[in-house]
Formats: sequence, C-alpha cells, structure tokens
Amino acid sequence: MHRTLPNILFILILFILATAFPLSTDILSLNLSQKIVDKPVEELLVNPELSTVLPVASDTLLNAFMTFDIESSTTVFPEAFLKAYTIDVLKNDAVIASKPLSELNYELLDNTQKTKTIKISKSELLKGLAAGYYVQMLKADDKTFDYTWYGTNLVYDKTLLKTSNTINKGQTSVTLFFPTLDYKNVVPVTRHIATPTNRWRSLYTLLANGPKAGLGLLETAPVIPYSPNIRIASNVANIYLYTKDLTNFDGKFNVITDAITRTFMTLGPLEGVSYFVNDSKATPYMGFDLSKSYQQSLLNNAFIGYSHDTTQMLLMPLSLQTTTFDERVREAWNLIQFKTDASKLTADMIQSIPDEVTLIDFKLDSSALTLNLSSAFQTIYNSASTYNDLMLKSILYTYMSLPEVETVKLTVEGVPFVAEGYDFTQPLKPDSYMNMEP
Repeated sequence: MHRTLPNILFILILFILATAFPLSTDILSLNLSQKIVDKPVEELLVNPELSTVLPVASDTLLNAFMTFDIESSTTVFPEAFLKAYTIDVLKNDAVIASKPLSELNYELLDNTQKTKTIKISKSELLKGLAAGYYVQMLKADDKTFDYTWYGTNLVYDKTLLKTSNTINKGQTSVTLFFPTLDYKNVVPVTRHIATPTNRWRSLYTLLANGPKAGLGLLETAPVIPYSPNIRIASNVANIYLYTKDLTNFDGKFNVITDAITRTFMTLGPLEGVSYFVNDSKATPYMGFDLSKSYQQSLLNNAFIGYSHDTTQMLLMPLSLQTTTFDERVREAWNLIQFKTDASKLTADMIQSIPDEVTLIDFKLDSSALTLNLSSAFQTIYNSASTYNDLMLKSILYTYMSLPEVETVKLTVEGVPFVAEGYDFTQPLKPDSYMNMEP
C-alpha cells in the first residue's frame, strides 16, 4: 500500500508535466518584440457633389467684384473643379466674350469646410473691351445660371455740353446737325447767331462750314456738298445738288440729306425738305428716293451720348421706328440702354442708362408722362462715378421728343425722384436748347 501511493503520485506528476508544454518547439523562436498589425480597412472614395450658390441680393454696377459660392457635399473639392465654369460677357443682349474661370485671375476663399467663395474683379472681365456698360453671366458645363452681374469700364472723365433756356435779343438760335467723323450719323449743335437777312441760305452755309474744333465731329469744310439753289415753296425747302459737287461724298448721300433735313426742319416752320439732283427728281440717287419730301427733325428720337477723342459729350439722336405711343416709349428706353440692333451702334456712342435700371411701367395722363424706374436708378445716380447729367437729360429730351408729351415725371418704385437741380414732385421739361456750342 505504501509503495502504491508514491507510484501513483509519480505518474500524476509525469502527466501534468507532459500536458503543460506543447510538443512543438516553435514557441522558442517567437519574436515577442514584433508589432501586431491589424488588417487594413478598405476606404471607399466618394465623388463629392458640387453645387453653385448665387448671391441672394441683386448685383449693382457699384460692386467692383463678381462673387459666388461653390458647395461640396463633402469637405473634398476635386483638383480641377473650376474648369467647369465659364463667364459670358454680354453687350446689347449678345455674348461678345466667353472667359474660362480657370484662366482668369481670381481669389478662392474658404468660406466653410464645405464652401468656397470665388471672387473676380469685374475689371478683369472687361479688359480689352470697348468702353461701356456690360452684363456678366455664369455658366457651368454649358448651363447658364439665372443671375446677372453688371460692370462698366467707362472712365467718367467727360462733360456733357451745356443746355440753355436763354437767348439774347436780336439773336436767332439754329440747331446744326453735323456729321460724325465716320460720316455714319449726325449730331445736333446749337449756335446762337445774329438774326440773318436770308436765314435759309445762312443756315445752309453754317452747316457746310462745319462745327467749332474740338467737339469730335467732322470739321473739314465743306461737311456737306455745295448747293447753288435753295427754294422755299409751299412750306417745303427744295435743295438742289449736282453730281460735280457730290464727287467727294460717295456713299454718303443718306447722311447728307439727314443733316440738311434735320437742320432745316428744326429752324422751320416747314412741312418738309425735298431734293433735286441735276435738276431732277425722276430717279433715285444712290438708292435715295428723290420723289418725296422728308420731315425728320428732333421729334420721335432717343438721345444717347456721343464723344470721339475728346473730354466733351453731346446728346445724339437715334430715330424711333415704331408707331403707337406705347411702342415708342418702350423702343426709346431700349435705345438709350443700347438694347437694339448692334449694327446701329458705334464705338463713339455712350449708353445713357446702365443695364440694371429697369423701366417698371409708365403712364400718360393727358400730356404728362410718368416713368416709373427701379431702385437701381437712384442708387447709381447717387454714386459719384456715373454720368448723372447724361442720364437725366437723355431721359428728358428723349421723352419730350414724343409729340404726345409736354412734361415728364420720374418716380423710383412709385416715389417721385428728387436730386440736386431736379425735383420730379412736379413734372419737368428739358431746356429749350441742347448741345450749346462752347
């Protein structure tokens, strides 16, 4: 019994020892200093969705920068995300330049982690373009956004010729329509002269001799061809011209007759101006119909600015073509905002009213016309850098040229417009004489 118990204990010890250690010796080669590396989690890259956020408030000409936001659905923006954007520059409702955003100088500002603000100087967008007012619109992948920015590269260093209501005793006021330097249009210049004995011959001679120097108009006399014979019969001025005097005016006959007709009709009273070429009215001359008389004057015109290489501006008339009163009111507004056939416009013309000003509505009460304008008119007028004199005188002379109108009243969002020298709480008239020759 005493021998059996030790034997059992010895067997138990051997069993414990045998089961306490593995049979493999690999444990002896384990490197306990090695780091344990977890299996990497596969990261899925999600393409962010980008959206364009336009300003809430309407833009104004007075803002120097064009700004908008781009938002990402994540905090990630693709490397070339700006390449999708293009800025169109418009004039007269037509795109005249398209500029990829990625090729412009711009500021890229981090608004939030998910929002970037794009800031571009409007002057950057208008580099190399003729002086004037412009509209800018944003596109992304050929989609045009419904928001408008306004800009200008006009240098406000020109002064409109004075207007006047006075004339000295013994004087006659004449309005001479001189051709522009390119001989495409005519511009009125008012001159007070001693009352002549033969006013019609004197009037023609004054026109032919040209304007004073420095007005940006054609100065080389004669600015219209010589006419040896002017006859007034039945309230019609008959102007006799001859081909020997027209040789230096090839292709200019329409402007010649426009200058003469407007000049004569403004002095009046006449019912029309008629033309003879080589004593004949039988056949057209250079496409001009000689068989009828002409009446164009300062009636039914829109007045814009004109300036050629000078610090002075003049009011320049563009004839209205529509017939009904409402049509002429709208057409006149479109002309002074240059919303017309671009072929009628030249580099010397200055838009009278910036694009952002809207004619909300108008009303003719008897002979008093009220024009109701958007608040942008007041904002721009109150700034120091706009052609205020041109803006208001363009409106006054334009709408007073409509035969139905005797006075004009301006309201801004329904409130009468009041500024220094202009108080539209009462209807106003423009001065009797425009573009006074210095």
